[in-house]
Amino acid sequence: MKSQAFFLLFLVVLLLATTQSEAFIMDLLGKIFGRRSMRNMDTMKYLYDPSLSAADLKTLQKLMENY
Repeated sequence: MKSQAFFLLFLVVLLLATTQSEAFIMDLLGKIFGRRSMRNMDTMKYLYDPSLSAADLKTLQKLMENY
């Protein structure tokens, strides 16, 4: 009876570990290839606009500090 309980506990812990690691991997892949990360990359292309001056960039940095 003790070995069955230990085996059941071991399987539950193993199941929890695999589901947590799968969620971590999917979350990491979602951050890399997800819609939100692509949108954030699109906003960065405006920093290379030649019409922006150094003062404009400094103002943008101040605005985006707490965003």
